[in-house]
Amino acid sequence: MTLNMAKRGAKTIMIGTFGGAVLLVLWLGISSLPLDFGSITIEADANNVSIRAPLRNYDFFISDIESIELIDTLPSATRINAAIGNRLLVGQFNVTGYGAGSVFVHRDSMPIIVIKLHNNRVFLNEETQDETITLYNQLASRGDCAHIFSKYKQ
Repeated sequence: MTLNMAKRGAKTIMIGTFGGAVLLVLWLGISSLPLDFGSITIEADANNVSIRAPLRNYDFFISDIESIELIDTLPSATRINAAIGNRLLVGQFNVTGYGAGSVFVHRDSMPIIVIKLHNNRVFLNEETQDETITLYNQLASRGDCAHIFSKYKQ
């Protein structure tokens, strides 16, 4: 298809197409910034755990926890519905040896807490090793779930 650039309609189509492309690139760039500059916030209270991350949030009840473990590194994972940034992995991944699960991981921080729920696995960590172990111990000290964590508590 060719456009006669001497006509007003052709100019409008070209300007609209170019403008749309520029807006799309800007939108994609701006929407991916939280992955590089945002952070993952994990809050646990007596009954539930809330994970807030760029582009995705996740909540679960402590009573839904079936098991928990602390692993040194994240096994290889294939993205299902996720975002990968320079600092963060956020979303649904198929993790080798575990299957599909929700991942909320700082790439440069280890270890990783793996929580098996009734219907999902959650992989998460904090920005530092000490914060991750503190969170792990905090989850381990929850009343009715203490038996699940006691063998892993450090």
